[in-house]
Amino acid sequence: MSADANALLEHLFRRQSGRMVAHLARRFGPAHLEAAEEAVQAAMLRALQTWPYQGVPQNPEAWLFRVAQNSAIDALRRGRWVTDSVDAMATERAPADSREPGDPDFEEQLRDDELRLIFMCSHPELSRDASVALSLKIAGGLSVREIARAFVARGYVGRNHRKAAAHADAAGSAP
Repeated sequence: MSADANALLEHLFRRQSGRMVAHLARRFGPAHLEAAEEAVQAAMLRALQTWPYQGVPQNPEAWLFRVAQNSAIDALRRGRWVTDSVDAMATERAPADSREPGDPDFEEQLRDDELRLIFMCSHPELSRDASVALSLKIAGGLSVREIARAFVARGYVGRNHRKAAAHADAAGSAP
């Protein structure tokens, strides 16, 4: 795969993976969030395997959305559900249409999907750290390593801030 195609796919992963997960979570329900994440990863892998030989599609975002959606449907069919109930659920939750990334109505729906996903990640039963990590991973498209670095840096800054504040308080009470 060319460097340009690699850069494009990396950009699309950063920019679109959270949107695709949000879209699939709306279509198939929050109970299938893990399947949505796996479907997005499968779409990215399929792009890595296909684009070097067939070229980058004219609308790579739409291609990724379609492949992720098809992958999610296939995974749910292979799972504990029978084909009819998956098809019925997909049709009931979001009727099929020809909209795709770039269409203003589709983009508006994606923004709503992303907001729903963030609210889902911010469930009151989750700890604050778990909620932040889940939001960064799923909605933000960050890797576990990047999130861990952010938490470590936050802890380091927080400890140093507390030490500095304690030092300032002690210095302020000195004559």
